[in-house]
Amino acid sequence: MGNYKIQRMINVEPTPRELADVFAAWPSDKQADFFSWISIAVGDWGTDFAFQLQRVTDDDLLTQGGRDIMRQIGEYSEDTRKERKA
Repeated sequence: MGNYKIQRMINVEPTPRELADVFAAWPSDKQADFFSWISIAVGDWGTDFAFQLQRVTDDDLLTQGGRDIMRQIGEYSEDTRKERKA
């Protein structure tokens, strides 16, 4: 029997848990880049991203812990570095 190689491509959508685990494991620079890419990805929606945020906050799957994270993101979204304030 000779050597052979089989290559298959499988398209699998990651679960929200898997995406959350990856995001949580990233250092701050990758997390910041992620949010910057979200702004680009939603740029063609033709509507403000706040509409989507409202839909998320109204969803039954959002736990109190998820709400707390969303609130913290909002509270800490302003750049506090001195060199950026000048």
